[in-house]
Amino acid sequence: NAFEDSFKFVLPGYCVRPLEMSGAIGSVQLKKMDKMISKRRENAEVFLNEFSNEFITQKEFPAKSSWFGFGVVLKGHRENRRDEIIQKLQSSGVEVRPIVAGNFTKQPVMKFLNSRIHGELKDAEYLDKNGFFFGNDHRDLADKIKYVRRAIG
Repeated sequence: NAFEDSFKFVLPGYCVRPLEMSGAIGSVQLKKMDKMISKRRENAEVFLNEFSNEFITQKEFPAKSSWFGFGVVLKGHRENRRDEIIQKLQSSGVEVRPIVAGNFTKQPVMKFLNSRIHGELKDAEYLDKNGFFFGNDHRDLADKIKYVRRAIG
């Protein structure tokens, strides 16, 4: 499905980017960083108010997060209903992604890697079945975050 395919690792590879162009853009963005992070953190306060009572959410200790996005892990009566919830969100116009790759050991690339799995991966498996992520921004997203929460039900 498209949700799971959005973070599918098929082959080992390298992360190669045009570094000089990224550096030029980044040097300008750095001047705005404090203000951008401040707004992201304000959005995170809204997210935590809306989600932390009924979902497993990110914790901020000991360091403070820049809140790139919002990870949500289902629990209670929503547990193991991620596909249904993702469908509901997508039909409401909300883009969501898996939390990185869920249980990475299930990725197709694993057949190319020299690795061993020791014991059970219960938490990774739980995250793989119950976690998703939606993005944050440096603009005010309070209404949009509340919209996502209402769309989940």
